[in-house]
Amino acid sequence: MRLHIHPLLEEYYTPKYKFIGFLFKLFPVLDRFFQKFPEKIKNIIYNWNAYVNERTVEVPFVLLNIGPEKEKILDVGCSRSVLSILMAEQGHNVWGIDINDYGLNDLPFTFIKGDICKTDFQDNFFDCVVAVSTIEHIGIGAYGDSPDENKEKLAIKEIFRILKPSGKFIVTLPYGKKSIGKDLRIYDEQSLNSLLEQFKIEKIKYYVKKGNAWIECNKEDAKNEEWNEKNRNNAVVLVVARK
Repeated sequence: MRLHIHPLLEEYYTPKYKFIGFLFKLFPVLDRFFQKFPEKIKNIIYNWNAYVNERTVEVPFVLLNIGPEKEKILDVGCSRSVLSILMAEQGHNVWGIDINDYGLNDLPFTFIKGDICKTDFQDNFFDCVVAVSTIEHIGIGAYGDSPDENKEKLAIKEIFRILKPSGKFIVTLPYGKKSIGKDLRIYDEQSLNSLLEQFKIEKIKYYVKKGNAWIECNKEDAKNEEWNEKNRNNAVVLVVARK
């Protein structure tokens, strides 16, 4: 099994000419066809671009906000991520859960292939639950998940159940003008508060993508952000909440 770790820097190609871009929108299969060509040919048709994703701010935020003492931590949506490994290397007792395979054996954490909407963990089991860029995909029908508009709230309900009293929930989400794309949701203030209504928010930070950097900003600067050049969220909210 091949492991595809989610990179901080992603490469992608955009058509050099408008008429080619228009043609690819009409016939996406042509775009996929030409993407398989050697670099010399692709350079005639495409511009090469680099995309720095929000993991550059999300992962440090998590590592800075988990407790210094050894804790039982659940990493939700851990596939393609090194975060579970990093937390385990800090001495924490870590579990990771994902509906997809992780792709490695002999891990320093316990991997469970399963659905966060329904787990076998006991009530009040974890000191901390982490969900980095995960909740926004649940129930959309992407990445092997089934479409279900209720699954997002079921996941939050389950996280609340398995957290200890005063347990910490660290979650990162797309933020801006409320919207639903083909594989994720963008949350606004109202939908964020509704999602976390069972929790007490302890810390909240906002970041917006400017060029190839994610810059910390205030809520007012983030609230009007929409989709960027990769049809991804252009702002993110990072939250530490308590049960």
